[in-house]
Amino acid sequence: MKDKKSKPGDRLKEEITRVFGSLTKAADAIGVKSGSYFRLYLNETNGIGMLLQKKLSDIGLDVKYIMEGERAEDSKESSDEDEVLIRDFQDLRYRSDQLHKDMEDFSERFFKRIKKK
Repeated sequence: MKDKKSKPGDRLKEEITRVFGSLTKAADAIGVKSGSYFRLYLNETNGIGMLLQKKLSDIGLDVKYIMEGERAEDSKESSDEDEVLIRDFQDLRYRSDQLHKDMEDFSERFFKRIKKK
């Protein structure tokens, strides 16, 4: 089912909220400093170009839905179980990436502390 009423900026916010819960967490996932990065796209001051689409896709957002208003799974014939598995995988991948980043940050702080002693 195609959503013709909402705009790409509205759908971007919806997808970020669905997958990450906040702009800040989505910003972390694509490697930018803050959630305000998305402001120009949410307000539709800037269009969502191919580079951003790639970044959004890489972090598990449904770019087809954001750009066209049609869910990717609507265009495919997938079962409800497949959809749940895909979303669970995307969630696990994001959490794994965050854990990896946290471990790197911790080890950096730990080794700095050891060097001081």
